[in-house]
Amino acid sequence: MYFTMIAHTSLALDIIELTTLGIIDKPLVDHAWWGIVMSGMLARWIMDLLSWLVAANRDIISQILIIWLVITTVDLSQLHHSIVGTIEMFAAMFADYGFCHTSQM
Repeated sequence: MYFTMIAHTSLALDIIELTTLGIIDKPLVDHAWWGIVMSGMLARWIMDLLSWLVAANRDIISQILIIWLVITTVDLSQLHHSIVGTIEMFAAMFADYGFCHTSQM
């Protein structure tokens, strides 16, 4: 319900266009299933490494820097992270973009 409200409100206020949601989400599912699984496993490993590195550091500045570097790495490498991908896909689904997953088995 929350994603439906955000998607429809954003469209009504012209914050985002409907085609933009499709442009954002199309690269997320245009891969073979095994590529998405491997990408998700790599993103999860990097996020686990993040929690270990943050716990190992005592300085706040170094913790913030490590968080920024790891999150930027996951984002720029376009890995399939569960939280980011879910938010983008739900926004497109609930905005009635007509987005359909095509299986590439």
